[in-house]
Amino acid sequence: MKYLRKLKGFYYQHNYVRFTLADRLSRVRVHDVEHQSEMVLTVNVILYLDVDVIVKADLHDLFQEFYSSGKIVAAVPRLNPLSTYLHIWDTDRLQRWLPGFTTPSFNAGMMMFNLKTWRELGFSDIFNELFNHFITRDARPWRHGSQPPLLLEFASSPDLIHFLDSSYNVDGLGHTCQSSLYDKADCEGDLKKRIESAKILHWTGPQKPWYDMEQKIMHRELW
Repeated sequence: MKYLRKLKGFYYQHNYVRFTLADRLSRVRVHDVEHQSEMVLTVNVILYLDVDVIVKADLHDLFQEFYSSGKIVAAVPRLNPLSTYLHIWDTDRLQRWLPGFTTPSFNAGMMMFNLKTWRELGFSDIFNELFNHFITRDARPWRHGSQPPLLLEFASSPDLIHFLDSSYNVDGLGHTCQSSLYDKADCEGDLKKRIESAKILHWTGPQKPWYDMEQKIMHRELW
């Protein structure tokens, strides 16, 4: 996507790889060792995972569920509304955000993509236009990297997104339960239960399990 080249100093470019998957995986060379031959394949369905996750379960059923849904993306819903991710409230530039201000969001660090449908509906061009609109105006309408554009297109569109069970993305493991919005004991108890039933663990937040071993990192023992 040509406008991603302009993101240096604007956002971290590696966060935007999600938007190039359909193009990158349209022609994948696979070497057959047994028959000493090479094939060119098109990848049509993919599970995207951030680097700070651990998969604890067989995900065969997840793929079957996604195939059956007929949707273009799948993710685990969050209670955070879309407005959480906005820097500005310019209604002229953010008309399409307004209906979704109070709708649930999702974490884009664990998503499934139907790349075949993505290509057919031209979503690479849709996102390219969106980035161009703001980058050429030197605007920063959203925070948290590449997640908000995905929310903009999919979070409040039930025809496009399939919401998954929370066990497929137990996130927040890089945060501490310190907030005036909830009781710390309740938070820690709820997180412990979610970890026990988790199929995918996710260290969203500032603390990552591979940081300096002398640092006290949340839930490092699970890593």
